[in-house]
Amino acid sequence: MPETFKSLLFFLEPRMARSVTGTICSIRLGFVLSMSLVLSSTGSFAWSQPAFLNRPIQATFQRIPLARLISQLNTISDSVIVLDRQIDPTQHVTLTCQGEDLLSVLLNLTDETGTELAVLESSAWLVPIGKANSLEAADDERKAALQKLPAHTRRSLSIKQPLQWQAGQTPTLLIEKLLARTKTDNLAVTPDDLSTVIPHDHLAAGSIPPLSPPEQLDLVAMQYNHHLLWKQNPQGASAVLVQFVPLPSRTEPKEHAARQKQ
Repeated sequence: MPETFKSLLFFLEPRMARSVTGTICSIRLGFVLSMSLVLSSTGSFAWSQPAFLNRPIQATFQRIPLARLISQLNTISDSVIVLDRQIDPTQHVTLTCQGEDLLSVLLNLTDETGTELAVLESSAWLVPIGKANSLEAADDERKAALQKLPAHTRRSLSIKQPLQWQAGQTPTLLIEKLLARTKTDNLAVTPDDLSTVIPHDHLAAGSIPPLSPPEQLDLVAMQYNHHLLWKQNPQGASAVLVQFVPLPSRTEPKEHAARQKQ
């Protein structure tokens, strides 16, 4: 499998002018994580839709690789768009954006690439057909689990920091590094055995933006069809158990007509 398929691609780039052409702009690819924008069961987007989805996009992309196009969209809209590792990042795409908001642009992109859009709390994913609802449900499960933790624990888990890594890093070591950040004098985290849920893999050099540790961890785990659940450890008020669980079962693909913005 090509390295581009193995990588979790994410994009943190300097801001650029709103009007760009895909053939001229040179954007350094980062960490590609693709998540389809998730719709709610009523056919409208979830209440936690990221604000960046409302930003207008004025750009033309002429037959450029999908991964590069997403990188450029992340740059010009200061967004967190993730490409699922099962989607071919090398496929060439042509897309014209004439001031539409990013949400509309991404929905058009799913039509061009035969994918789905999942909207999570702080990110948007481009995923295979049928996976979007699984990511949305997992995102909801994480938020619900965190709400059950004591207030002081939630504060400790809400500290946002960026994360970078070198080429060749494994997802298991990356997750362990993120978990280590949550272990402080005021919080003890006990995770599952990662080797049983995350396959051996090697990542391209990349980075994760300054999101909360639980969100960053899910950005990695979801690429391998897992996510994390957090619960209080009965052995102590400042102890947390972390469980790696499979994504909720996939559902039927979303109807195109349902993918409308409120």
